[in-house]
Amino acid sequence: MLEAWKNLDTELKVVIISAGTSFLIFIIGWLIKSLHDKYSFNYKLKREYMFKQQKNIQEEIAKTKTLLLNSSEEVNYRLWNFIFNISENWHSIEESKWLESKHYYLRSFVYRILVFIFWILETEKSILSFDSTVANKKDNYYLKFVKTFKHIFCDIRILKELDYENNSVSNHFYANELPSYAKYVSNNNGGVIDYDEFYEKAKKDYSKINKLFIYINEMTDNENDKNWNVLRCYHLLILEFLNNFGHDYQKTNKKKMKFIFDKYKTIKIKKGFYEFIKKNKIEKKLKSVINGIYEQSRFKRFVFAITFGKL
Repeated sequence: MLEAWKNLDTELKVVIISAGTSFLIFIIGWLIKSLHDKYSFNYKLKREYMFKQQKNIQEEIAKTKTLLLNSSEEVNYRLWNFIFNISENWHSIEESKWLESKHYYLRSFVYRILVFIFWILETEKSILSFDSTVANKKDNYYLKFVKTFKHIFCDIRILKELDYENNSVSNHFYANELPSYAKYVSNNNGGVIDYDEFYEKAKKDYSKINKLFIYINEMTDNENDKNWNVLRCYHLLILEFLNNFGHDYQKTNKKKMKFIFDKYKTIKIKKGFYEFIKKNKIEKKLKSVINGIYEQSRFKRFVFAITFGKL
């Protein structure tokens, strides 16, 4: 075959080589175009999918965002008040007197947390049919905060520094209980009942939310009080949530944040709290909080970074 090729006329060889080269270029071009079209189409589909999912997630978040922010603000106001007045024991009274009109403080405390739980669960529920893994960075953090709020009162590991037993039930809630708490303050229009309706409902029967009443009622101004430790961590989360996603008037300035950090340095579950927020992937957003509730000296921060991981 090689000999036959050598014997061919030179012009014929040129024609054959030219034709072969053209054919080869055609095949390579066709392959490249096919691969490009295939991956270009897949990429386009992927981008369209991500855009649609992100748009849907943003729209669903927007439906409850203002309501959740307002609820967070109401809880924040109460917790600021509670810092200065916990020793007054307005929240700590005999059960037989819980529903007396003068004990608004305890009942409104319970009501605000119930409403907060309601909007947390509504937010989570609203995006269940969408792919939250492709949410944009801001929405992703927003949803991580929602998840963290949902579990702050349920994760017993946050209390391990206070020797909380795994089989204990007095100082935490079960995640499966939260929907019933939310339902207690829900109305027929997809929202919540107001405080007066809540009060009238509680007068008839508060057994379904009795545990939350007890949780707040038994809290004491003691550094080792489990409920008070968790509630302060909860407050820190709310402050950062509002600072990151709230309106200007809902945010707390640096001076007040420093005041809170100084007040909350007595928290006994710092390590458990840090491990909790790290598990929920929001430790970067709470870097200032974690540093704030520790002593501000470089040595203390160095020890913290070595113990719990670099922030």
